[in-house]
Amino acid sequence: MQAKKIFCILVAVCILLTAFPAAAFATDRCACGNDPVIVVPGYTSSSLYLHYDTPQEEQIWNLTAENTLPVLLKYVPQLAKGIGKAFSGNWNTLVKGLSKACAERFETLRMNPDGSSVYPVSVYPDRAEDARMSTLKARGQEQYIAEAQISQTIADIVGEDHVFTFTVDWRLGQASAMVGSSLASISFIMGISKMSTMPF
Repeated sequence: MQAKKIFCILVAVCILLTAFPAAAFATDRCACGNDPVIVVPGYTSSSLYLHYDTPQEEQIWNLTAENTLPVLLKYVPQLAKGIGKAFSGNWNTLVKGLSKACAERFETLRMNPDGSSVYPVSVYPDRAEDARMSTLKARGQEQYIAEAQISQTIADIVGEDHVFTFTVDWRLGQASAMVGSSLASISFIMGISKMSTMPF
């Protein structure tokens, strides 16, 4: 996992460095200095919160050892028993144990048949200004910065006020529309008429 992070950081830096010479001759360069960068995390990093901004706030996604291991440890006896039986060709106990562990771990992500969330799940930040890295740091909310290492590497080049975290409740299947909305909002607060996106 650490090697993956380091590789992603190196790729991000290379892309940024190769983009800057071309941008220096662009006629529509951002008047605010460096062009803004929106960090779009993959689904495993798109954080979701239960009861956000309350004393009961709980990060229910992404997958971490802290929020997954306790559930697995609870089912260790049943899983160990299931593994033993699996050697003799009986997989039922193991499958049931894994099913129960997964059902408990992902219960708070459950959706209603109409596509709405069963539980009060939120994303944060959910507004462009709140998503600015410098704003999150000023508020002491560094935990909400997506891909923190990669974001900081980019910020060291373009400035923390030019780095934004994109968030979306990936369960709702509205990522494309939300990206467009986020681009428009960030363009407005940065005072630019258009933005380019660079997937990586």
